[in-house]
Amino acid sequence: MNLLNRARKWLTHAFMPQSPALGGSMGTFRGWFGGSRYDYTQEAGELWSNSVVSICINRKATMMADCGLIIQQYDSAKDKWSKATGPAVKSALNIWRRPNAYYNFTALINAIELSAECRGQYFLYIRRSNSGQPIGFWYLPHTWVSVESTQDNAGGEKLITHYRYTIPGAGQIDLSVDDVLMVRNGIDPKDTRCGLSPLYAQLREVSSDNEASNWLASLLRNGATPSTFINPKVPPASSQAPTPEAMKSIRDLVNESIRDARGQAVMIPYPVDLSPATFNPKDMELGKIRAIPTDRLCAAMGGDPMAFGLPSESKTYSNLGEAMDALGNMTVLPTLKDWAAQWSEKMLPMFGLDPEIYRYWWDTSDVTWLSDDKYDRDENTRKNWMAGGLDLFRFKEELGETPDKADVGINYFTMQAASQPISETPKKQGLSDWAIRMGAANIARLEKHGRTPSPVKHKIKSDTAAQSAHNRNINQMDRVMMQAFDDYKAGRLNMVDLKERLSAAIYDTHRKQYRLGFQVGGGTPTNEELDRFATTVTDLQQQYLQGFLDDVENGRYNDADGVLDLDGALRQRAGMYANNTSASATAGFVQGSPDDAEYTWKLGVAEHCPDCEYIATLSPFDKETMFTHPREGDTRCLSNCKCQIVRDSDGLAPFGPVE
Repeated sequence: MNLLNRARKWLTHAFMPQSPALGGSMGTFRGWFGGSRYDYTQEAGELWSNSVVSICINRKATMMADCGLIIQQYDSAKDKWSKATGPAVKSALNIWRRPNAYYNFTALINAIELSAECRGQYFLYIRRSNSGQPIGFWYLPHTWVSVESTQDNAGGEKLITHYRYTIPGAGQIDLSVDDVLMVRNGIDPKDTRCGLSPLYAQLREVSSDNEASNWLASLLRNGATPSTFINPKVPPASSQAPTPEAMKSIRDLVNESIRDARGQAVMIPYPVDLSPATFNPKDMELGKIRAIPTDRLCAAMGGDPMAFGLPSESKTYSNLGEAMDALGNMTVLPTLKDWAAQWSEKMLPMFGLDPEIYRYWWDTSDVTWLSDDKYDRDENTRKNWMAGGLDLFRFKEELGETPDKADVGINYFTMQAASQPISETPKKQGLSDWAIRMGAANIARLEKHGRTPSPVKHKIKSDTAAQSAHNRNINQMDRVMMQAFDDYKAGRLNMVDLKERLSAAIYDTHRKQYRLGFQVGGGTPTNEELDRFATTVTDLQQQYLQGFLDDVENGRYNDADGVLDLDGALRQRAGMYANNTSASATAGFVQGSPDDAEYTWKLGVAEHCPDCEYIATLSPFDKETMFTHPREGDTRCLSNCKCQIVRDSDGLAPFGPVE
């Protein structure tokens, strides 16, 4: 062996992830936790037998099975993935849809989710036809499979050489790496061949929850009373102390009276005192004790307890949907995408499909727990388009429409400049999907109460002081933003500092406007409410702001000499951010008003976009169905909207557009 080969071999051994013994691994948890003398791997038992873990696995598996498995093909010309078809694609999907004659895809998903959660990996044996083509799968319980590195691996260069399948009482079978699909979650630092479940760090919580369940069951089984001490009284001279056998008989009598014979009288043939244990079960606060491991177990499995149907102190009707959405979008879908990526690498080449061009993917269009997801994505796409972050070609693509080559490079602002007067748009355009959706929600609310849309004819009651404060906030923000751009132009700010200053202006002004509106409505917002509202709006604006700044940095607003032009298009676009804060004042007004208040969308004196005209006909709204506000940017007239929100009870309309 020459020096070059020796160096190569040394480097291979030096950097190859080695398992502790380069042998087999059943892939089970092991080890002691810091600060503990107990081996919780034994105390916890089978993780899926814990009630919390079992509930969470079932909920996530149900959500996963709702998604439709598809195969996508990459189009390099369009830089886009689209649904693939063809005989090979069909075969690659059929192995999952009917893995074998005994269970379907749903059952398989439940099984592999159990292994993935409880161990961080799962194994599927690949069923093949006589010609060697994959035709399905068998689920292999992770507790019966060991990862091996001992076959034809004298140099230790292979991480996995085969799998050993051990059936209790029936012997062992060695399985080829080619015949097993192993999918892991990350890498176990104690055995780099295996994955690692977040539940590994929760074994104490599993044990604690099991002990709490056992304690409660034992307490109820014993008549809901704690342990009782039986103390024989000092007998009179003429009496004889009970023997140990007699004491056992007394104990049995007491136990029977508080178990199967609850409430019955008990005759004890000896003078004794019955003393309950000194603690009171109420002092245990069992509900709070059980909540601690439950919260942590659910967190390890990616969701709030309420999303899994478990008790939660933070559960309300309004945030249950948010918890479900977080579980779906932040846990279930990322997990499915990771699985699909590993499936693609292993399985697609067996059908002649290149994983660089084809991939397993998930169709969520019919998933109930993501019913609003497409609407939210479309809304974000539309707002991004209106902020100038997308050209017309990409905008149509995102909405699922077919774009034209002429749409490339056309953005919202160039279209606005060349568009016809807003009064002519209803003749050429229908109502937006957003407006129709909003209208349907409010009509449903009114129908529930036996009503129909009937806008109230108001004598408008303005609030001059509120409008003046509202205008000052907008003008102040406009000045702050333009000063920031001026400092950037002069070199006093870099792009990072510019974004930070603009973000601070957005946060501060939306907070002030919301506070102003809330107080005009008759309420008093807390600092927490104000901060939460301002943070939410600022976070939403970040993607649009970044698109704006990218255009600034790329010279879109430079003059003929290549110098940033602070007038014209840049000032107009910056002004949209300031005008948009008007909607926060109206939003605060609505939220600060009484809960039973209703509102009419009143058209301004100018021409109106079709969205505003349609919304006005659907009045009155309440707090729940008032999904948007004038100048919020949801209607087609964006922040140029001239409409107002009028409170029906007193005709108060405090905030109009800045003239």
